[in-house]
Amino acid sequence: MFSRGPVKAGAMTARVRCVSTTWSRLPALRRMIQEKPIVRAIEAHSGFSALVVDSAVATRPDGKQVSFDCLWSSSLTSSAIKGKPDIETVTTSERLQIVDDVLEVSKKPILYDGDTGGAKEIFAFTVKK
Repeated sequence: MFSRGPVKAGAMTARVRCVSTTWSRLPALRRMIQEKPIVRAIEAHSGFSALVVDSAVATRPDGKQVSFDCLWSSSLTSSAIKGKPDIETVTTSERLQIVDDVLEVSKKPILYDGDTGGAKEIFAFTVKK
């Protein structure tokens, strides 16, 4: 994914983003895990939260800037943002829509917690998606 910069749309300024595929992010995630002693991941449950993560940067006392390396998606927060308990009340399709929303606005790889603790068939379906 890359940003093509600000685009004037009437009185508003928007950022146009191009979506990269999940498969194009996989090599970056693998490289990160192999090369870094610690990979910083944080949960993102919406496109907005992914934008917040993308812009979050901290400066260490030595002046080095650090940020999150990748995102995480869990059934707990997918359920919580909908005000539902984490007992498979949010469908796989709804969860995958959240992931699509996140991937649309962030270039970071995402780890998807597909094990909902429920039926094995649901997990197999999720992996295929």
